[in-house]
Amino acid sequence: MKQTLQVLSSEQKSGIGKKSGSAYSMIICQCVITDAETGEIKVGELTMPKDAPAPEAGMYEAEFKIGVDYQTKKIGGVLVALRSLSRPENKPRISP
Repeated sequence: MKQTLQVLSSEQKSGIGKKSGSAYSMIICQCVITDAETGEIKVGELTMPKDAPAPEAGMYEAEFKIGVDYQTKKIGGVLVALRSLSRPENKPRISP
C-alpha cells in the first residue's frame, strides 16, 4: 500500500528497554497524512526501520506492508520504502 505523507520533523530516541534491559535507538518522525477520499488531515508518528536514515522535512511517498509487532502482537503497517517527492532525483530513502 502506498501513501503520500509529509514529514514535519525527525527525532532520534534511545534508551534502555524496561523489560529486556537492552539498549535501543530509533528514529521517530512527526508526519501529516491526508485521506484521499475524505480530505481529512491526521498527524501521527512514523517509526523508521532499523538502520534507515532520518528523512528531512518534506513530501514523501511511503510504501507499507502488513506486519505483526513483535512486542504487542498487533497487526499494522510496516514501512518498507520512503521516496522523496520533493527531490528531483527521487531516490528512495529506504528500499525493500
